[in-house]
Amino acid sequence: MIDMSTPPPSASMLTGTQASERPEYPPGLRISLGSDSLRALAIGEGTMPQVGARMMLHALVEVVAVSKSAGEADTERQVELQITTMELAPPDSPNEQQRAARQIAGMYESSRG
Repeated sequence: MIDMSTPPPSASMLTGTQASERPEYPPGLRISLGSDSLRALAIGEGTMPQVGARMMLHALVEVVAVSKSAGEADTERQVELQITTMELAPPDSPNEQQRAARQIAGMYESSRG
């Protein structure tokens, strides 16, 4: 897996924003699950994770938009993904990870034709 955290800025790059105020990860990498989604994932009152807990997210996504725009310094690219199927599991359960990976791979293959 690739670490998606944002590297800390150098002191000269800070312009009115303190390093502690900067996000740890780039915008767009956070998802929010509402009651219906939590219910579908079998996460109820008794199984809600604690803030700071780490979980493994297995997901199949569909590309719904691709864009590119030229700026003064460089070209900005963006891909929008729609999560179509997902599962949450503790990060320390390799059997669940392997099962989910096989399931997602099977769904991917079946969606391709």
